[in-house]
Amino acid sequence: MATSQKLTEHYLTCVICNGVFSNPCTLVCNHTFCRKCIVNYTKTRPEAICAKSLLCPFCSKMTKVSDPERPVEEWADEIKPIFLIQGLLDSFGSGSKDTTCCSYCKEEGETTPASVWCYVCDEAMCVRCVRVHNRMPSTRHHDVTDLSGEVKVKRRRMVMCKEHKDERVKLLCKDCRKAVCYACCAIYHRQCVSVVSLESEIQAMKAALTRATGNLSQRREKLTKEIETKKCRLEDETFRLKEMASLINYETTKVIEQIKLKKRRLLHELKEISDKCIGQMKAEIKSVEMSVQMYQQQTELIDQALQSKCDMDVYEMYQGCESGDVEAVGDVDLKQRGRIASVRFRQDTEKLSEALDDLHLGEIEVLYESVLDLKATPVLQDTTDVRVADDKYTAVPSGVTVVAVGGVDTVVVTDIYNRSVKSFYTSNNQRRHSKILLGGVPCGITKLTNDRVAVTVTHSKQIITLNVKPDLELLRTTRTSKQYYSITSLTPSTLASGSRSPPSVDILDMTGNVLRSISPLYKGNNIFEHPDFLSTTRTGNILVSDGRTKCVVCLTPDGDVMFNYRPTGDPALDCPQGITTTSTGDILVTDYSLHRIIHLTESGQFVQNLLTSKDGIQNPYGMCIDERGWLRICLHKGVIQTFSIQPAVAIVKRKGRQLLRQFGAMYVMKRCLIDAEMSVQMYQQQTELIDQALQSECDMDVYEMYQGCESGDVEAVRDVDLKERGRIASVTFRQDTEKLSTALDDLQLGEIEVLYESVPDLKSPPVLQDTTDVRVAGDKYTAVPTGVTVVVVDGADTVVVTDMYNRSVKSFYSSNNQRHHSKILLDGGPWGITKLTHDQVAVTLIYSKQIITLKVKLDLELLTTMRTSKQYFGITSLTPSTLAAGSRSPPCVDTLDMTGNVLRSINPLHKGNNILRHPDFLSTTRTGNILVSDGGTKCIVCLTPEGDMMFNYTPTGDTALECPRGITSTSTGDILVTDYSLHRVIHLTESGQFVQNLLTSKDGIHYPHGMCIDERGRLRVCLCEGVIQTFSWT
Repeated sequence: MATSQKLTEHYLTCVICNGVFSNPCTLVCNHTFCRKCIVNYTKTRPEAICAKSLLCPFCSKMTKVSDPERPVEEWADEIKPIFLIQGLLDSFGSGSKDTTCCSYCKEEGETTPASVWCYVCDEAMCVRCVRVHNRMPSTRHHDVTDLSGEVKVKRRRMVMCKEHKDERVKLLCKDCRKAVCYACCAIYHRQCVSVVSLESEIQAMKAALTRATGNLSQRREKLTKEIETKKCRLEDETFRLKEMASLINYETTKVIEQIKLKKRRLLHELKEISDKCIGQMKAEIKSVEMSVQMYQQQTELIDQALQSKCDMDVYEMYQGCESGDVEAVGDVDLKQRGRIASVRFRQDTEKLSEALDDLHLGEIEVLYESVLDLKATPVLQDTTDVRVADDKYTAVPSGVTVVAVGGVDTVVVTDIYNRSVKSFYTSNNQRRHSKILLGGVPCGITKLTNDRVAVTVTHSKQIITLNVKPDLELLRTTRTSKQYYSITSLTPSTLASGSRSPPSVDILDMTGNVLRSISPLYKGNNIFEHPDFLSTTRTGNILVSDGRTKCVVCLTPDGDVMFNYRPTGDPALDCPQGITTTSTGDILVTDYSLHRIIHLTESGQFVQNLLTSKDGIQNPYGMCIDERGWLRICLHKGVIQTFSIQPAVAIVKRKGRQLLRQFGAMYVMKRCLIDAEMSVQMYQQQTELIDQALQSECDMDVYEMYQGCESGDVEAVRDVDLKERGRIASVTFRQDTEKLSTALDDLQLGEIEVLYESVPDLKSPPVLQDTTDVRVAGDKYTAVPTGVTVVVVDGADTVVVTDMYNRSVKSFYSSNNQRHHSKILLDGGPWGITKLTHDQVAVTLIYSKQIITLKVKLDLELLTTMRTSKQYFGITSLTPSTLAAGSRSPPCVDTLDMTGNVLRSINPLHKGNNILRHPDFLSTTRTGNILVSDGGTKCIVCLTPEGDMMFNYTPTGDTALECPRGITSTSTGDILVTDYSLHRVIHLTESGQFVQNLLTSKDGIHYPHGMCIDERGRLRVCLCEGVIQTFSWT
């Protein structure tokens, strides 16, 4: 009886209702539940209803239903229990016979306690009925057992034929592998050759079950040992990972302390400057008060002398005034030179953000027990068409990289024919793209950070940086000295780029400066001619694919050649192009002409043709392997094919809490232990069930158990092989303390900028601070900035520029560490620009004879349009209510009111000739005079608003002007002028005397137009090549 109760509790109980199975069903995961319970549970899970499946509440595995169109209540009707559960229910479940009452008396409506059990009749009997049982000749020899004690009752299950309800199943058809009754045998199995009695096969079946029990025991013992080993390893890993977590927390705390120390230093510096500034202001106030007091005393002394009757008193006072004694007493000139004008805290948020992105506390190296099997053919996963709606020409992708933005893979590709960079991604189950048009041809591309890429723009000698989010946004443009085709990122602060003329691989910093040029020799000749594709190995070396010399070269950053792959025969390269490496060091190279991808070892040995034209590879260009291990290949026909390849080692770099989140190894190990323990438990249960079948008196129990073992049902119940392939083998935390210390030293929270009212040292050369590309997406023509001014809006410098060729005014500014721009299209050809107020500018439109005013906030907004009687080019603001503008026909400078009316027209003469011919650029001096730069008469003229000429600068010799353009003046009166043809910016004194060439072509000045000096004292110069360069000096 105890055995029956134990089986019911452990094997025949539904975990949902905690009762004995009622109409059970077994799901594909081999978990059994009551039909009603599993249906009711599924109704509560929307994901199961949507999937048209029954959901297991134990392991969450889905079981597809055969007819999902039926009501949910009927989904479980066709799902049967496994034979083991059904057999136990038949023998020990609620439907089995009662052993407490006499079966025969119960039929008569009596409840007489049973005292004897007959194993043959499979019935319980009372004392009276057993006497009758023993008198009958046919039953007197049956085996009976007394039920008065704790006796194990062996019940013989009577298995009846489902078709012939009164016939017992006693035969076995080996041909059909089916147990049948005599009637079924006579009707359905007359043609079968091997039909035997079930009893005759029992011994063989029991032998097979005994062997199965031995196998299960061996597996159970093996798994038990593995569990012990894994538990020990789990304890070791738990301790080691806790140590790593402590180390990460310690390093994080140390970094935070370093940042707090920088904060304290900044605050201390601010307090010192603040005390100095406040002290100066208090001293000035006190000095002025003393001056007022002294002037009062001097006035009283003069009054006394005037009232004196003595002429000598008047004479002495007069003599003192003549000698200046009176003026000198307590006189304060309050000159501001050398005093603090203002204190600002300036923060380069973009630079700080980049520094924080590059700040690595360390790296968690997760090693998986699997090796990338490049011998297996990669599987094509996707094909991306890079042609978009507004492409003018056939799209040809040359370089590709992949950036994961918000968990979404964004494919970034360079399109050489359409001179654009494109990004492709999926959002809300829809494919999307973005596109940035460039003035030059984009070729190489490389990933810099998790959301930034760098692109070489060949013909314009530029390297641009793009932000991927996932639409593309231009961050910066870097001018280079050579035309670079290829590019790869070596470190966060260095790049490698390939040049054809001269053929070399250069190491560059992030500003485009060449740190090292590498041009190795092979048999006395230069290895490189067209180093058009580069890649970085896992060891930091540079892989070069040269299509002209038909070789693949591996270089160290110091210029040493590690190998030079140029074989002959079948492995020979015909036109190598794209190149990339896997995390295990294997090298992949595209061969454009031979339509293939070849596989080399890390040391440059040929392995195989990984992909060929048979796999759809036609004229391949660049390629890359993304973080998933997927291979992306650019094909000349305008598509990118994606093949799946899984890497063996995953190295992840994170910070602080993100590092701690990487410790997923603990979960994996615990999951393995749980699986193993469940497997041991299931093997134990299966062994017990087989033992029960072997001890059963019912041949059908043995047959059904044997049939289950033959079909694999027993093996399938929660069997876990615990294969280790693909599981985490080890987790290591690696830390580069020197690199971290350097990064912390370079981390700048910001700087306190103290502006002194002092004369800028124009004798020292200005320093290039920034280059702004004024080309934007909608431009139809080459952008040529003519005039520029700077407006400060909410603390942000907004550069406003006129673009003559694209007939537009544009503004450029930074917001939230991102560069933005706005643009207003105009019909009249914008030329001159001047700042009116802190947020308004005026612009001349030469073709439509108009002057417009714009509001800058940070985007541009048109305020007013003034009609004028002449075509004005140059313009400058004289007072809040008057302007000065330069006209070519007739050549003059007019002063205007804010409605466009001419107040005065100035047309000075020199030796009887008109000084002005093309007064295209104007500026206002600190004294309110008008500076005129005339490219027609090649002179600089200074005029008063009344029309008087202060000076006329028309020198000869080296200081002569060839084509003067933009003009501006500093707060100290110094004058700066651009010379378009001679590629220079010259410096004149306030009286018009030549001082120096401040900037020349050596400083990057090529065909300069307009310029201005902003409130910070920074010089902005418009260049004809479509950029504005910003210089600063102290």
